[in-house]
Amino acid sequence: MIPEAITSKNFSKYAPYIPSLFIDSINSGRIFALGYIDNYYEDEVIGTILLRSNDRWLEVVWYELAQNYRRSEYMTYIFEEIIRQFKRDGSFTGIYADLVCLDKDKRRDFFENLHFVIEETEEGAYDIPAADLLENKLLHSAFKRENTVYLSEASDALKKSVITEIEKDEREIPFSVPVKWEKYSAEKSCIFVANDVPKGLLLVKSEQKYEILSCAWATHPTALPVLLAAAMKVLEDKKETEKTIIIPTLNKTTEKLVEKMVPTANRGTILQASYKFSKPQYLDLEAFLSEG
Repeated sequence: MIPEAITSKNFSKYAPYIPSLFIDSINSGRIFALGYIDNYYEDEVIGTILLRSNDRWLEVVWYELAQNYRRSEYMTYIFEEIIRQFKRDGSFTGIYADLVCLDKDKRRDFFENLHFVIEETEEGAYDIPAADLLENKLLHSAFKRENTVYLSEASDALKKSVITEIEKDEREIPFSVPVKWEKYSAEKSCIFVANDVPKGLLLVKSEQKYEILSCAWATHPTALPVLLAAAMKVLEDKKETEKTIIIPTLNKTTEKLVEKMVPTANRGTILQASYKFSKPQYLDLEAFLSEG
């Protein structure tokens, strides 16, 4: 397994494994990307990982494996190599990744097996009882059925159009393409359409006790309130009002929406996986890549 920095010269090789919405940040240096190839098969891509410096910590922004390597331990090897190298050269205090999950799942198990510390942090999400949202008059008045298409009703053409619009957005949105639509609740996830153009998307993951708003994207000023109202209407109709709504603070727009819809909302908890290195000294990506 051979690591290399992803640059404009080799980007096309790794493009299928990097969400296009991160490209500007990679080009500007805000995010640096590493690609891994199989040393037994020339130019066979194993996967990618995107990293960002955040207050002397190394933040995991994104990681992806090629299809042929997803049933292997290659992602474990990639993380172990990053930990070994950065621990040796002292570039950062440590590495961490936010986990939008509260119960056991494969992603949490993955980091625990790498000896990451799993703990709660209050900075990553709003944690709101569904009943509080359902009692909100502003939320009830926001619902507009003519602008809302639930995922269960959405055509393939509409889904493709949503992706096209999101890819035009210059903001960093943690959104994987192609989208695994089956991961989300088809009856609660929804698309906002105005003048026959999709201008908003809300993807909801349903768990036993929680509803997680995994993606909240919009270019229309009223799209997010309408989509949130549409999702909550289904929750109300299904009499699942005892659930907790988890809204990750994906961006300032999401924060403003939550604070406007639920003025009493407090930051909830989100899990974070972290692994501490030695005292930070310097960042030298070329040295990292050249070390064996």
